[in-house]
Amino acid sequence: MIKIKNSKWTAEINPIGAELSSLKNRKTGEEFIWQRDPAVWAGSAPVLFPMVGILANGVARFKGQEYALPKHGLVRGKTFERVAQTDNFARFRFKSSAEMARLYPFAFTFEVEFQLETEGLTVTHRVLNNSAELMPFNIGGHPAIALDLERYGIEDYFIEFNRPETLDRYRINAVGLCDLGQKNI
Repeated sequence: MIKIKNSKWTAEINPIGAELSSLKNRKTGEEFIWQRDPAVWAGSAPVLFPMVGILANGVARFKGQEYALPKHGLVRGKTFERVAQTDNFARFRFKSSAEMARLYPFAFTFEVEFQLETEGLTVTHRVLNNSAELMPFNIGGHPAIALDLERYGIEDYFIEFNRPETLDRYRINAVGLCDLGQKNI
């Protein structure tokens, strides 16, 4: 585990999947991330790239070839390289491989940064397309938040963004998410 901290928070990141494993308030010791229970769910906050979800019929097509991209993409369970770290910051990098090209035909470099701020944790994803082709992808964070429902009611919890957020949606037709070269499918 890679540990970062500031005066208010501590965080632990697992290089396997660049997965946030812990976010604690230093004063109270309160944990904000689900502490893996394989009987319920063994994850805590997987990063999903280059796709979120599952492909229709298990395959995507690009230039006449079929690719069996696994559910939620390629980086979950892969070891990321730690490329930078300070007391309150860590950056992880994952580079595609020739072997991976049989599942996703694009070369890429994917980075995840964790920055502790006074207010909490900022996570930034950065994607570099190392291919000559336009590279379709999506990214998802799948953090499991630890809620103390014995102490608070569900109505006491909320998610607040630091600025207005927008959402671009692409509707999936009856065939499903299949063609990597189409915007509206």
